[in-house]
Amino acid sequence: MFTRSWKTGFYFSLKPNPYISTTPTVTSRMATSVKRLHTYNEAIAALNSLQTNAAVLEKVKQERLKNYANTNLAKMRSVVIKSGMSMDDINSLNVIHVSGTKGKGSTCAFTESILRHSGLKTGFFSSPHLVSATERIRLDGLPISQEKFARYFWELYDKIVRNVDNEEDKPAYFKFLTVLAFNVFFKEKVDVVILEVGIGGAYDSTNIVENPVACAITTLDFDHTKILGETIEEIAWHKAGIMKPDCMTFVNPHQPESALEVIRKRAKEIGAKLSAAPNLDDYDWNGFPKMALGLYGPIHANNASLALQLSRYFLSKHLQPPSNQFHEKIPTASPFEISLEEAIGLRLCTWPGRSQTILHDNCKFFLDGAHTEQSMWACRGWFDHVLLSETSKEIKKVLIFNATGDRKPEVLLATMMTFPFDLAVFCTNNIGDKVVMGSDNTNLNYTKEYVLTRCNHNKEVWDKLQEAKVANNAGLVGEDHNINVNKMIPSMVVPNICDALALVRKEQPHLLFVTGSFHLVGGVLSVINPVCFEKSSVQLEHERDILKEYSDICSQNKGNNQQFNHNHLRHETNRT
Repeated sequence: MFTRSWKTGFYFSLKPNPYISTTPTVTSRMATSVKRLHTYNEAIAALNSLQTNAAVLEKVKQERLKNYANTNLAKMRSVVIKSGMSMDDINSLNVIHVSGTKGKGSTCAFTESILRHSGLKTGFFSSPHLVSATERIRLDGLPISQEKFARYFWELYDKIVRNVDNEEDKPAYFKFLTVLAFNVFFKEKVDVVILEVGIGGAYDSTNIVENPVACAITTLDFDHTKILGETIEEIAWHKAGIMKPDCMTFVNPHQPESALEVIRKRAKEIGAKLSAAPNLDDYDWNGFPKMALGLYGPIHANNASLALQLSRYFLSKHLQPPSNQFHEKIPTASPFEISLEEAIGLRLCTWPGRSQTILHDNCKFFLDGAHTEQSMWACRGWFDHVLLSETSKEIKKVLIFNATGDRKPEVLLATMMTFPFDLAVFCTNNIGDKVVMGSDNTNLNYTKEYVLTRCNHNKEVWDKLQEAKVANNAGLVGEDHNINVNKMIPSMVVPNICDALALVRKEQPHLLFVTGSFHLVGGVLSVINPVCFEKSSVQLEHERDILKEYSDICSQNKGNNQQFNHNHLRHETNRT
């Protein structure tokens, strides 16, 4: 199945990568200083014209996916053929396919990082993007360049969109980008494709892959319920739809029993192999700092374990024998001794917009996209954690929040009721007042009136929750950071991100906590750190220190036969 010429086995020599720039950059540049190619602007404007998802989603709401013969995958295959690729071309790609409600992005990011540090040329397709559409299609961990994006975009656009008169025959935004990613990865001859599902799994556009090397199902939660169903069992059915006959699927076992039972039954029906990922602390860390991750550990530990299983399975091409432990009839995969490449891949993994801290204009931003109840509670835990390191109790703390679609603000905002905010700002995902077709963050699915109405509703929910909190705790003093639990936290609605940031930064310094919609997080990043995937000289130096530390540990391990290429160390830390 593996047609590439890369070395097989558990451990790979780490080689310099000619596709990566070695020029260090500083990430404090403002958005106005980021150069954009004219052809790229035109490409984004053309891409935005394909945003028909609102109409599609409305149709699905009326005709539940499981109640009619869905044609999305058949249409997707047709578009692939029109693009000049065949299904044999798609199936020649070595794909790791990941579904789930939360954690699938970070699982993919960990997996990509491990495999890249193992010497493979990686392709990574994810959604949504934060700042630039190029983030959705990554080569060797970096967003594809604007120049390359524009070139591949217009080649594909001319084949499947231009001169198509019937709007219904044009691929929608996500479908177009999925086909574009397949074309890029095939033509760039990547060794592995890490493929993140968009919505659901069974009928998602990514699910045309017929023989993935491995699959994974991350944490399940309630999201896109109008499409996937109102129960966790219905959602599990969709997520499990990416499994294929004889294909190994690793699952996060920390799920409701009923959801795991649905996944197990689906695996049996499909003929897929199924194994639960062990706990991260069960692995032999081989002398490397235990549980050391590039992302916030308490949130992402289970995702890191899934990534270890996926990457080791991919590299070894055979199933790790299950242990005698069982979790709801799903055998647990055996933990193993972590290699140098795996340890470094986990430690140096980055994933902007997730538990991310940025200093900008004398303010400190804490950004963590979260769109489900579990995600919001995890975010709250991180907010509590970072607040402990803030010595000044006088500095103002501001929440910036938005939630759209069928997400329930009363559920999401309840997690933040007792956090010691001084102000809650409810803001749309729009960066400014005007709609710019050539902007990566333009969303045509909702009108300006709708998003403002939704923000006002979020504020009303917040105020009611605050009133209930005060009524229930009158006269009490809470232990949560020594604040009064009977204190009303004021709130306001601001129409766009630029206005919100200008308003709250009038009095500096501030601690700004941004959560909820990933599009909101991306919009804020577009203003304060538009080159969020580039690394500063300080970050690069920090990576060099980690790489040297891990290399020294590897050298000290008695009887360790792993060899590490120090030339690659010097090259890897110059990635931008």
